[in-house]
Amino acid sequence: MQRRRSIAITVACLGTLVSAPSFANGTVFIRKSGGALEIRSVPAGTVVLTFDDGPSEYTARVLEILRENSVPATFFVVGECAVERPGMLSAILRDGHELGNHTYHHPRLDTVSRRVMAREVALTQAAITGQTGRATRLFRPPYIHTGPPDSATMIVVDALTRKGFVVVGEDFDPGDWARPGADVIVQRSTGPEGGIVLLHDGGGDRSQTVKALPGIIAWYRARGMRFATIGAALGLERLEVMPRPSISDRLSAGLLQARLASAKWTSRYVSLKRVAAALVLLAIGGLLGFRWGARRTLGDQRSGGSRP
Repeated sequence: MQRRRSIAITVACLGTLVSAPSFANGTVFIRKSGGALEIRSVPAGTVVLTFDDGPSEYTARVLEILRENSVPATFFVVGECAVERPGMLSAILRDGHELGNHTYHHPRLDTVSRRVMAREVALTQAAITGQTGRATRLFRPPYIHTGPPDSATMIVVDALTRKGFVVVGEDFDPGDWARPGADVIVQRSTGPEGGIVLLHDGGGDRSQTVKALPGIIAWYRARGMRFATIGAALGLERLEVMPRPSISDRLSAGLLQARLASAKWTSRYVSLKRVAAALVLLAIGGLLGFRWGARRTLGDQRSGGSRP
């Protein structure tokens, strides 16, 4: 696969970019402090394994395989999945991996308002901070666009990079979410120059991805490739991609935790109310049935008849 190297451009407007690289060519959008938008690719000979849509029941096994092979990776997490599996994000960081933001509900960002987009990103940031005490500056849009970025895509990229995010694309998309088979996933995830590999550890049955992972690692290792996280591949320090959260981030995380706790207790309260209401209805039904039966029996006795 012929891959583009680092190119620096300044976006003067948010119209269609002429000859712009696609997300499918390993594009990483990063904005320097001066305001210019830089487009990068990871160096040749470097492999970045990335996992989207988790955490899930498959994440622990993915971590185990990575640990056994001493391979770092980057996990782009969905906020609502993260809050359902407390402790998993901390486990990912403990193993030396990076976390990225993949929104809270996994919407197509080019079809929602800026307010919704901001909320999706902020909620996931809060979930990450609440569980790990860290923030992230890595972001991958759901339903990643694999053609040249159009104006709608660039609006998303522009908004996120201006907030300090590094927007990450991919070189290899094996379509593991469609479960084509472990051998096919390995074949579609490998190439002579390496690059960013898009895999999934959540969002459905990921058993084929888990089965394929050792083969992907072995293929690159046999060719002397270097594995790295997104940050390391781009020459960024750990604190640049996983910084200490700001006061605002900490407040948002606290509010999210309080909201989740409130929702949990509300759900339990509603469930208890429903159970109680059902028991009351059953009791009333039983009482009415008993009274109707007693009245019917008494009538039969008076008439000398019997029930059919």
